[in-house]
Amino acid sequence: GAPVVNNRNVEKTSAEIYWDASPYPPGTTYTISLNGSVAATNVAGATYTFTGLTPSTNYTASVVAVLPAGGGSSPPGSTSFRTKDPDDSGDPGGGPDPTPIGNSSIVFSPNSSGEVPGNRNGWVNTSIPVTASVSGDTTITKTVNVNWSWNEPQPDQCSTGEDGNEVCTPQPDIVHTGSSTYSKTWTIGPVNITGSAGGAGSVVLSAEGANLSLTANAHWNLTSQEWDLPPDPEAGVAVPDIQAPADLTATSGIYKIDKTP
Repeated sequence: GAPVVNNRNVEKTSAEIYWDASPYPPGTTYTISLNGSVAATNVAGATYTFTGLTPSTNYTASVVAVLPAGGGSSPPGSTSFRTKDPDDSGDPGGGPDPTPIGNSSIVFSPNSSGEVPGNRNGWVNTSIPVTASVSGDTTITKTVNVNWSWNEPQPDQCSTGEDGNEVCTPQPDIVHTGSSTYSKTWTIGPVNITGSAGGAGSVVLSAEGANLSLTANAHWNLTSQEWDLPPDPEAGVAVPDIQAPADLTATSGIYKIDKTP
């Protein structure tokens, strides 16, 4: 009978096929073909790796067992696969995220006592209300595109020959392919001011000093995560691990307060 052939380790430019050699006697060699053209002869063992393949291309590989001592050849057994796309990271559960982080930042108002009306050389003689807010994007969405495929084996096509014996011809697998996009969206949380004075998004600097400053931070909160079109369950695609944006942090300028009359 024909060898039972499968594939594995399919990459952008290479793929491995393997087959069950147990039905054949010792000394059997194998002839390997790809898309109808002979790729290798006199192959010993039960695996073969194709290299130099073209990304995003469908292939059908076949294997013929050549029996020793002029024992003839088996019918071809085959398997089909599709090489990965050029932009496929090969790791649907992780990998670099191509989506820009955005242009978000924390802005203080005023950013220093030099911005307070009536200051004298950057000094003021009153308390200073300071607010901190996010400028730029307040929502960020990151996406990862996943190209997937899976092979659906087909039954042999059998018929009865003139001698009354059944003759079966292996049929190529049906290759199912697709592309799915997974996205996560975050919204910036409230700004928290720390440093010389603590609080939420606003504080009042009232202590006297020549080098008063503030720091602030804000955390990105996950608000949604979803596939646009879920991958075929048969493809066994894992949910991509998309990392959250880094928290926003900022440090203000210098505030100078002297309340001496």
